[in-house]
Amino acid sequence: MSAVAAIRRAREASFAAGRPSAEELALPLDIEAGRWPNVFRSIMVSLTVGLGLLVIIAAIAPLRELAVAEGQLTPEGSVIPVQHYEGGIVAEILAKPGDIVDADAPLIRLEPTGARADLGQLSARRTSLIATRARLLAQLDETRPDFAALGLADDQRREQEELFRRESEGLAKIRETFAARIAQRTAEIQAAQSEMISLDAQLGANRERLALREKLHKEGYSSRNAFLDAKVTLEQTRARVAQVQGQIESGRSGLAEVRGQLADAESTRRVQWSSDLAKTGAELAEVEQQIAKSRDRVDRLFVRAPSRALVQDMVPKSPGDVLKPGDTVAELVPIGERLVAEVKLRPDDVGYVRAGLQARLKVTAYDPESFGPIQGEVLSVSPTTFKTEKGEPFYKARVGFDRTDVHLGAERHPLLPGMVVRAEILTGEKSVLRYFLKPIFRSFDLAFSER
Repeated sequence: MSAVAAIRRAREASFAAGRPSAEELALPLDIEAGRWPNVFRSIMVSLTVGLGLLVIIAAIAPLRELAVAEGQLTPEGSVIPVQHYEGGIVAEILAKPGDIVDADAPLIRLEPTGARADLGQLSARRTSLIATRARLLAQLDETRPDFAALGLADDQRREQEELFRRESEGLAKIRETFAARIAQRTAEIQAAQSEMISLDAQLGANRERLALREKLHKEGYSSRNAFLDAKVTLEQTRARVAQVQGQIESGRSGLAEVRGQLADAESTRRVQWSSDLAKTGAELAEVEQQIAKSRDRVDRLFVRAPSRALVQDMVPKSPGDVLKPGDTVAELVPIGERLVAEVKLRPDDVGYVRAGLQARLKVTAYDPESFGPIQGEVLSVSPTTFKTEKGEPFYKARVGFDRTDVHLGAERHPLLPGMVVRAEILTGEKSVLRYFLKPIFRSFDLAFSER
């Protein structure tokens, strides 16, 4: 018995019983007659083939698996903290967060009172030491110093001139005293030398007289007393010659001694001046170092940017804020270094993300639909988690790229540190069919596992 005949008899029985069902009433007459229209058959075949093709395509067609994370552009190097060595009171804030500053551009200015006062005192001390050195050199060279060329203040110039006058007069008095003694010794020597000349003449005459008396005495023409008197006179003259010669030698020795004393006195003063000059030079060198440090301190009243950078944060908020030594003044993000995207990766995605995976970056500052994404590559993933301000954990992933700007036609826009980005990291692929069957697979995994 055919299925159509069975359906017909069932329908007739229902009609005979007086209660046909809605399904029986809706059966097409062609089916009831056992005939399937060709159009209906074609539709069924097409639907079956189409469904089969969809299943095949779903099993083959890939879907990308992405780990999506948000973050910002940062330089490949770290953020630069700008600190101040001595600290101080903020007088003026010259930059604000978001500013782009050039290298050596001032960020803040500190109150200059103490630093400039110290520098002024050291500069005055330096000028005084230079004047002292010039005076000592002039005393050693016995020349007159030109204090006017040193640019001294009137009181400093008068002080140095008075010191130079006193030292010069003191040396002149010493020389005058010793000059008088030298003159006295010289006069004594000259007098003795004059007397020696006279004694030499007397000595010659007395020799002749003695010789004559001796001859006359031998011939009997002169008495012995006369001969002895001539001999005594000669001996007295010789004794006086020896005495005067001793005076001359003593005078010469005394003159040399006086001259030595003068040289010692001059040498003592020159040694003292040389010692003072050495001390002055050493003190001047020390003051020069202190001035250099003080000038550095004055220069550091302006806290400057070490390189061209973007100001990320300024710690002092208003003039009058106090900075302690070593405090951070500002945080700068260098411009010109290679940028990377530092994004916050969810802990659920970290198991699928590793270095070397491809990623697409979309900068929120520029419409991604117009400018397109930036192709990049995962450089690293942090070994541990960090926490947001709300306490939510995340991993840091760094995505590198080679672009420095984005463009739309001829219009170019730079990529700057701090711009917010959205990273789409390609972690793998799966088929469409697997995507739709995943809930079923998960259900099977959980099936029959209850107690």
